[in-house]
Amino acid sequence: MIPPIPSRTDFIHMLTEPPQWLTASLAGLDTTELDATPFPGKWSYREFINHIVGADLGWTDILYRAVRPLRPQHGGWDAAWKDDFERRLRSGDVHDAIAVMVDNHAAVTAWIEQLSDADVLHAFPGVLWLVDAGMHVTIVDSGRWGLYLHPYYHLAFMQRHRVALGKPLPAMERYLTPCPGFDQKAPWPPWSKPQ
Repeated sequence: MIPPIPSRTDFIHMLTEPPQWLTASLAGLDTTELDATPFPGKWSYREFINHIVGADLGWTDILYRAVRPLRPQHGGWDAAWKDDFERRLRSGDVHDAIAVMVDNHAAVTAWIEQLSDADVLHAFPGVLWLVDAGMHVTIVDSGRWGLYLHPYYHLAFMQRHRVALGKPLPAMERYLTPCPGFDQKAPWPPWSKPQ
């Protein structure tokens, strides 16, 4: 069954979870292990974290751009704020990267709370593969994809990384199965709707 579009409240609750997942995923790893590449040509654990948080910032920009035509006063990031997030991410410190995600999700939450119900459910042209498929998504749909399911998806690879290092984390076993409502074979998130 395809899950319904999340409500504003559900979406805001979802935003609290990914930073917690990433923090828990670091348990017991030292600097050498964070930079190890047990699978040749694949990312290190540190690179996974930086990719997830970097994509998080990029997806936030997509959300802001989608709303800008509807609510110019709410669209767009403060340049200094965005630059600070990106500078902190470039430091390479995984804990600071996760702190960037926490701060970003707090800002997105404050922003979502200012929008009207109509704005939150406004469908805008999708990005990436969604554009080619002619798909439209809502603000909360797109946010769920980029800010919630994307990190969840990568946690499975991160657990395999830990197993290869001899440091599996039993609490991460649940991420080896697809997130409810996320079909990894689908060319777009299953809750997107053709227009």
